[in-house]
Amino acid sequence: MIRPIPAFLGEFLKKAEGVKTRAYQDSKGIWTIGVGHTGPEVHRGLVIPMSKVDAYLADDIEVAAGRLERRIGAAAVLSLSEHQYAALLSFVFNLGAKPNWTLWRLLKAGKIQGDAIPDQMMRFDKAEIDGVLVALPGLRYRRMAEAALWRTPDAPGAAALKIVPSEVLEIIKIAPANPLPSSQVRAMETPPTPPVGSPLVKSRAFMSGVTAALLGAPAMLKEIGDGFLKPVMDAISPFSDRSPAVEHLVGTLATAAAVLVAVSVAFQIYNSHRARN
Repeated sequence: MIRPIPAFLGEFLKKAEGVKTRAYQDSKGIWTIGVGHTGPEVHRGLVIPMSKVDAYLADDIEVAAGRLERRIGAAAVLSLSEHQYAALLSFVFNLGAKPNWTLWRLLKAGKIQGDAIPDQMMRFDKAEIDGVLVALPGLRYRRMAEAALWRTPDAPGAAALKIVPSEVLEIIKIAPANPLPSSQVRAMETPPTPPVGSPLVKSRAFMSGVTAALLGAPAMLKEIGDGFLKPVMDAISPFSDRSPAVEHLVGTLATAAAVLVAVSVAFQIYNSHRARN
């Protein structure tokens, strides 16, 4: 672990999830204790003191820190403020860190200014139930608290403070009374909500790009013809008026080249559109 855990994070997680000193089974049947802690050591009838709750919590936060560092790299972790780091640790503690989330790409690229990161975090407020994404208030308020934590400027000496920002506490206070423990959330499918906007094939930008590509195909085809296709065309053109088969071949080559141009441009537009989402 390349940087210390923010001192206030443990208190934040206790308030966001609650604390249980007696083992219980969550809705998935997983034995849980403390602040969403699971493992072979947790079993029916287990009761632990608060010192053990804190020890389990510290271990679980370190696991989340390791996952975060593996996803975005040491340089990105060190670039974060204390509150930003704490918000991401809470996010990973709660959800895990699947590799294909856009959030990681933005963080690795250093795009931490503005609302890009909290907006991505807010996409994770639903869980898949019977194959359908369902909004869960507990997850939404957790994401709201993390987004508020991300946006809170660091105070001098923030690393040593054990005070959860007041803006974050207000969100936690009005959250549903029984938030889901992270052990249960991590056992659920919680994919990000798809980006707002039209499906790609109905996207105005995509369709206008494809139209432009098709309209520009003749000019691009000429460039291709003047390039690697020209020697072939020049070699067989003198015979095209003597043989229907050769004439057909010339037409087929021209059509294939035009289709390849259009498909290539459309694919580039698709990749550009996907990268923005």
